[in-house]
Amino acid sequence: MDGDRKESQKHSLGTEMSFVFLTTRSYSKNSSSLFNSQKTCHSCGSRRIIIYGNKTTLRKTALCSQIRTDPTREIFKLKFYEQIQKIKDTLRYNSDRPLTNKGMDQQTQQHIMETINVLEASNPSPNPLTSQAIELLQGNWKLLYSTAREITILSSLPVFFQLQSVYQMIDLKNRKLENRAELGIAGVIKASVRVTGSFYPVSESTMTPPELQEVSLDSMTRERLRKLLEARRVNVKFQKRSWGIESIFGVPVTSLLETLRQVHVKPIVQREPSLDITYLDESFRIGRGGDGGIFVLERYIRG
Repeated sequence: MDGDRKESQKHSLGTEMSFVFLTTRSYSKNSSSLFNSQKTCHSCGSRRIIIYGNKTTLRKTALCSQIRTDPTREIFKLKFYEQIQKIKDTLRYNSDRPLTNKGMDQQTQQHIMETINVLEASNPSPNPLTSQAIELLQGNWKLLYSTAREITILSSLPVFFQLQSVYQMIDLKNRKLENRAELGIAGVIKASVRVTGSFYPVSESTMTPPELQEVSLDSMTRERLRKLLEARRVNVKFQKRSWGIESIFGVPVTSLLETLRQVHVKPIVQREPSLDITYLDESFRIGRGGDGGIFVLERYIRG
């Protein structure tokens, strides 16, 4: 009985963690846009000051242009797009549907992970939470690829349900986020599942990260690890989860039907969901969840 309860709690925690930082331009075989150094920064536009909690930071105007100038990094980003697009074409996925490693052969998974590892090693924002790069988190993001178990479950729903897209909206100033998964039902209904919450740096948590609880760490290694986590890890508190129907046969539903059910998310006492931001530039983001799941997202520009 206790084992079943623990397994249920573990699954619930994992499912909520998938929405921590889930989530753009659509992929095009014409890759010239990836190397356009004149495009506007979509993360901050013309803003010069970003307020994060009680902290105000003056943005350097050269920040985004400096991040875009590494051609090798852009080549590997293009390689990643080509890798996932080739698989999506084979599976006949729509352009917005995130790809997962579900059913993927070992060699293909390895090639994708090699590309992700190279991008993480060339991260232009190694300390996103303690540098001016923090402003790049602001805005709307779309999930491209994930290895997290809870995302593969969404991608493996029964035939009448089809995952269409996963988005994330981040309000950096107020430390708020909203995650939305869009589903197609029987080809005629468009529904969505939403999770809203708040986030904060792990440095403000009252709980010690699991990595720092390792008793074999010497003081110097522990301090280096602490600084690393404080520079890139966020914890999340979820407040509400809801689901509803957005349209039927392409016709938007009335406001009364938009939200069929709302539930408040119970606080997680054992430990809060967390995510390490392992790559961040103005249009591309990689994160690793507490269970090791990979999340790759691109910035989404609403039309």
